Amino acid sequence: MLALLLVPAVVLAAPPAGITKAVFENGDCVSGTLESVSGGQVRLQTPYAGTVQLAIEQMVRLEVSQTVYVSPASGGDPIVADRMVLSDSKAVLVLADGTQRTLALDAIAGIFVQPPQPPPPPEAPAAPPAPSKDEPEEEWAGNVVLGIGALTGNVNQVNWRAGGQATRQSGRNQYTLNASWQRSDSEGAGSNTRVYGRGDYRRMGSDRLYYSGFVSGEYDSAEQLEYRLEAGAALGYRLTASQWNRLGVELGLARTGERFQGTPGLGKWNLTTAIDGDRKFGSRTQLSGRLAHFANLASLSDYRVTADITVFRTLVKPYSLTVTLLDQYTNQPPAGIRPNDLRLDIGLGYTF
Repeated sequence: MLALLLVPAVVLAAPPAGITKAVFENGDCVSGTLESVSGGQVRLQTPYAGTVQLAIEQMVRLEVSQTVYVSPASGGDPIVADRMVLSDSKAVLVLADGTQRTLALDAIAGIFVQPPQPPPPPEAPAAPPAPSKDEPEEEWAGNVVLGIGALTGNVNQVNWRAGGQATRQSGRNQYTLNASWQRSDSEGAGSNTRVYGRGDYRRMGSDRLYYSGFVSGEYDSAEQLEYRLEAGAALGYRLTASQWNRLGVELGLARTGERFQGTPGLGKWNLTTAIDGDRKFGSRTQLSGRLAHFANLASLSDYRVTADITVFRTLVKPYSLTVTLLDQYTNQPPAGIRPNDLRLDIGLGYTF
C-alpha cells in the first residue's frame, strides 16, 4: 500500500528527460533510453552495454521520462504520456496536460516510443514480419588477449600466453568458443607448451532450466599430456538469473580420450558436475568462475577437478585487462607426474 501511495511522488521526481531507469530488488539500477515494453520485457539502449533486455518481474520500479505511446489491450487509440512509472503491477501515466492516469499492466498490450503503425489494408500484400522484440539480434562478441603467466606444479615457469573468446547470442541459443596457447622456455626445465580449445552450446528451455553440450581438446607438455579430447552434454539450472548476477549448476555425461607420454591411450565415460557463474560490478568489471568435477564411471575414485576464476576489467574501450587463476587436479596421474598444476595468467586484451 505504501508503494502505491508513493507512485505519484516518484512520477514527479522522475529521472532527467529522455532517461529511463530500472530499479531492482537488490538496489541495482540500469539507466538508458527506452526502446519498448512488451511481453514482460523492457528493452533499453545504454551507453555502456548497447541494447539490453530486462524482465519486468525482476524490477521494483521502472521510471520513464520520455514520451511513450501506450496501447490498451482492449484496442483503440494509444494513450500518449510524457512520463510514466511502472510499479506494483500498475502503470501511472502523466499526460501532456499534467493529469495522471493509472492502468493495470495486464490491461496494456505494449508501450512504444513511436506511434504504433496501423495494419495494412486487407487488399495490400502482407509486409514481412518484423524481428521479434524478444529475440536479440545474432552477433559475435568477445576478446583476444596477449600476456604472461606463471605455472607451478610439475614445472615452475613463467610463460607467454595468447588466447581469445567469442560468444554469439541468438534468442534462447548461446554459442561460445575459447582457445589459448602458452609457451615457456627456462634453463633446466626446458620448453613447455600448452594448447587448449573448447566449443560450447547452450539452449535455454525456460528462464532457468537449460541444456548444453561441449567439445574440447588439450595438449600440455608440462603434464606430459599428449592429448585429451572430450565431448559431453549436461542439464543445467540457474539458481540466480539477473542482469548482474548469474549462478548455475550442471549435471551430465562426457566421453574422454587421453594419452600421457609413455602410457597407452585411454577412453572412459565421466560423470560431470559443475557450478559456474559471474557477477558484474558496474559496467566495466566482471568476475566469473567455474568449478568442474569429472569422475570415471568405471571407477569413481579416478577423478579430475578443474577450477578457474577470471577478473575482466575494461580499461579504455576497446582495451581490457584479464587476470585468470586456473587449478587442474588429477587424482590418479601417471607415474612421475604430480597431481596438481596451478596457473596464474595476466593479459591485455582487445574487445570486439
